[in-house]
Amino acid sequence: MGLNKINVTTFIKHNKILTITPLLLVVFVLLFSAPLYQLVGEENYAVTHLIMAMFVIIVSATITIQAWMFFRHTLSCHRLMLGSIFLSVTIIEICHAITYKGMPFFFVESSAYYATWFYMINRIILAVVTLLVVVTKERIASQRYLWMFYGFALLYSFIWIAVIYSPGQILPDLVIDGVGTTPLKNGLQWFVITVQFLVIYLIVKKHQFSKPFYNMVLLASLYFIFSDVFYSVYSSVYDMFNFIGHIFQVFASYSLLKGLYYSSVEEPFRKQRQAEANLKENEKFLHTITTNMGEGLLVCDADGKLTFMNDESERMLQWTKDELVGRSICRFLFNKHSSYECSQTVMLKKTEKYKVEEDSFYRKDGTEIPVSYTLTPYKENERQIGSIIVFRDITEQKKDKDLIKYLAYHDELTKLPNSRKFNEQLQRAIHDFATEKIAVLLVDIDRFKHINDSLGHQFGDNLLIEFAKRLRNVIDEEVLISRYKGDEFTLLLAPLQDEEHIREMCQLIEASFNQPLPVQDLHFTVSLNFGVAIYPEHGGNSEELVKNANIAMLQALEQNETYLMYHASMSKEFREQLELESDLHQALADEELFLVYQPQVNIETMEVIAFEALLRWEHPTRGLISPGKFIPIAEQSGLIVPIGEWVLRRACEQLKRWHDEGYTNLRIAVNLSARQLYQESLSSLVLEVLKENELAPSHLELEITESMTMINIKHSLKILHELKEIGVRIAIDDFGTGYSSLSYLKHLPFDRLKIDQSFIKDFVLNEDTSAIVSMIVAMAHHLNMEVIAEGVETLQQLKELRNIDCIKIQGFLFKEPIKTEQFSSDIHALEARIKRILTEELQTI
Repeated sequence: MGLNKINVTTFIKHNKILTITPLLLVVFVLLFSAPLYQLVGEENYAVTHLIMAMFVIIVSATITIQAWMFFRHTLSCHRLMLGSIFLSVTIIEICHAITYKGMPFFFVESSAYYATWFYMINRIILAVVTLLVVVTKERIASQRYLWMFYGFALLYSFIWIAVIYSPGQILPDLVIDGVGTTPLKNGLQWFVITVQFLVIYLIVKKHQFSKPFYNMVLLASLYFIFSDVFYSVYSSVYDMFNFIGHIFQVFASYSLLKGLYYSSVEEPFRKQRQAEANLKENEKFLHTITTNMGEGLLVCDADGKLTFMNDESERMLQWTKDELVGRSICRFLFNKHSSYECSQTVMLKKTEKYKVEEDSFYRKDGTEIPVSYTLTPYKENERQIGSIIVFRDITEQKKDKDLIKYLAYHDELTKLPNSRKFNEQLQRAIHDFATEKIAVLLVDIDRFKHINDSLGHQFGDNLLIEFAKRLRNVIDEEVLISRYKGDEFTLLLAPLQDEEHIREMCQLIEASFNQPLPVQDLHFTVSLNFGVAIYPEHGGNSEELVKNANIAMLQALEQNETYLMYHASMSKEFREQLELESDLHQALADEELFLVYQPQVNIETMEVIAFEALLRWEHPTRGLISPGKFIPIAEQSGLIVPIGEWVLRRACEQLKRWHDEGYTNLRIAVNLSARQLYQESLSSLVLEVLKENELAPSHLELEITESMTMINIKHSLKILHELKEIGVRIAIDDFGTGYSSLSYLKHLPFDRLKIDQSFIKDFVLNEDTSAIVSMIVAMAHHLNMEVIAEGVETLQQLKELRNIDCIKIQGFLFKEPIKTEQFSSDIHALEARIKRILTEELQTI
C-alpha cells in the first residue's frame, strides 16, 4: 500500500493539468450549469458536440497514425492493438458526430438512434481492447500483423456502419426522447464501466501502476468510467450530464493518446538518448580500460587485418594505429606472410578462446618481444568475423622463469651444474651410449670440513668458488662438471675412450692444483681424492654410478691414495664403515670406549714423568677395533667432539686418583682433534675440568698436530695463548709429518716437540732420517722447548737418541700402554725395568 501511495503522489505531480483540469471543468459546469445551458442551448448544442467530437476524432486519428508510424520501431503488439482499434474508433466517431441529433443531413437524417449506437459500439470495443492490453503479456509482433490488425479494424467499422445504417432498424433504441436512456443502454454502459474497473484493478494488482503508459491507461479508464456514468443518467442528449460525459470522453481519449505517445515516441526517444549517453560513457570507460589495462589489445578481421589496437599495444610494439590499421598483423607481428598461415594463426577453429603461454611478436624495428596472449573469437550474429588478441610482455617473467630453471639445474655458489643436472645428463648419456662405456669421476677436497670449521663458512665458500673456476678452466668444455654436494665435484666422460684417459685426467687436475688457490688474503694449497665408477660394470643408472664413485673416493681417502677405481669389495668395506659409524654413536653411552696410558720416561733421572692417554674401543661383537679405523670415522661424523671431551675428563679424573695415591709428580698428556681446537669453548672446558679435579694446570699437557695449527694460524694462536694463560702445557705431536713451517713454529707457544715414530723407525739405519731427527732435537733445544721421541722400541734407537741429547722417551721399549687397573701392580715393575735398561742393558751395546 505504501508503494501505491508513492506512485499516486508521483503520478499526480507529473500529470497535474491532465488530472485536475477535467475535475475543475466538471465543477465549473455543475456550478454554472444554468448559464452554460442558456449559452449553449438546444439550437447550439450540436455545434458544441461537434467540436468535442472533432477533438475526439483528431486524438483517435493521431493515435492511429502514431501507432502505424512507430510500429516498426517498437514492434509492440499492445500498441498495435490500440492503434488499430483507434482506427475503428476514428471512423465510427465520425459517423457518431455526423448523425448526432441536430446535425444537418449526411447520407441519412441525424437521430439519437444512430449517434448513440455508434458511440456505444466505440465504448465497448475500446473497453474490451484496453482490457486485453492489460491482461495479455506484451510481445513482439512482426510487420505482417500491422496490415492484419488495421484491416480487421476497417472491416469491424464497416460492418457496424452497415448494420446501423441498414434501411430497416435492426437494433433497438438506446435513448428515448423525453424519457432518457433505455435499460439496454444503461446495461451496456455499466458493462463498459465494469470492464474499466477491471482494467484499473489489474493494473494495480500487476504493479504496472508505476509505468507511464499504464498510468495513462488507468487515468483514461477512470475518465471513461466518469464519462459512462454521466452518459447513463442523462435524460436528453442536450442536457448537462451528456455534456459532462463528453468532456470526460475527450480527456480519456487524450490520456490514451498521451500514453501511446509516451510509449511510442517519448520513451523510445528518451531511451535512445540514454542509450547514446550510456554508449558514450561505455566508450569512454572502454577507452579508459583499454588504455590503462596494462596489456596490449588487438582486434582483427577474418583476413587478419587490424581494426583496432590500444595505446599499450602501440607502446610495446612501437607501431602506431595509423601504421597498422587495415594491414595484416600476421606479417608484421607473427612474421607469417601467406594468407593461409595468417588465417590459421588468428582465426579459431573452435568457438572457445584459447591461451598461448609463450610466443614472440615482432616490433617495428624487427626485434622480438616474448609475449603471452589470449585469442578470443569476435562474433556477430553467431558468425565469427574476426579475433580479439589480448597480450602482455613476458620479458621479465621469461627472465624469472629462465632464472628459476637455471637455479634448479645449477649450483648458486659455483655456477656449475648441480646434482639434478648431472643425474639427468648421466641418465641421458646412458640412453644415448648404451653400448659404450661411460665414466663418472668424483673429486673431493681433502680436509674441507676442517677448513670450513676452522676458517669459517665464508672462507670455505670462497675456496669452493676458486676451486670450481680452476677445475672448469682445466677440463674441456664438452666434459660436464657439477658441484654434486658439499666439497664433492663430479665429472661425466661420455663416451669413455679408455681407462687410461681417466688416469690422465686425474693427473691433469691434480697437477693444476699444485699451485695454491688465492682465497681471500691467503694462498691455499688443497689436496684431492678421486673416485671413479664406469658404466656398465659399476652400475646401470646414475644413482648407482655416483654412489660407487663416492665409495671409491672414500676408500682413496682412507688408504691415503689419490685415485681409486671402484670394485665390488669396496661396497662391503663402505658398508662396514657405515655400520661402525652407527655403532660408534652408541659406544660412548654403552661404555665401550676406554683409555690406556703409555708412560713417558726421562732417561736422565730414570723416572716416569707422564702418561699419554690413548683411546681404545672394545666392540661387543667385533672385539678391539684399531684407533686408526674408528677415529677418522669419529672425526668425519663429528663424534670426535663429545668423545674428545670424555677423554679429557676421564684422563684428568685418573690423574687425580694417581695424585691421591702419592704419585704427585705425574702429568697426563691428552690428544686434541682439529674440531676441538677450533671450538670457542675449549679454554673454558679445560679450566672447568681442572677445577673439578683440583689439578694444577701444569699437570695437563695437550697434544695437537702441527697440521692443525696451519689451517688457521690466527685462530690457532688465539686458542693456544688462552690455554697457556690457564697454565697447561702444549705439545706439538707428530712433528715432521705435516707442514714443518719453522717460521710459524717460533711464534706458537709450544712447550714440547714430539718426534713422529715414522722418523724413529728408520732413525738408526737411514742417515737422512738420522740427520732430520738430530736437526729437530737441536732446533727444539734452541727454541727452549722439550723434545720427546715416540715409538722407541730398541736399545739402539735409545742409545742414538741419548747421543743427540734427546732425553725424553716414549715407546714399547719401556712399556706398552697399560690399563688403569694395571697401574698399581705395574708401576713398580716399570720403574725397575727403566733402571735396568738404562744401567745395564744399554751398556752392553
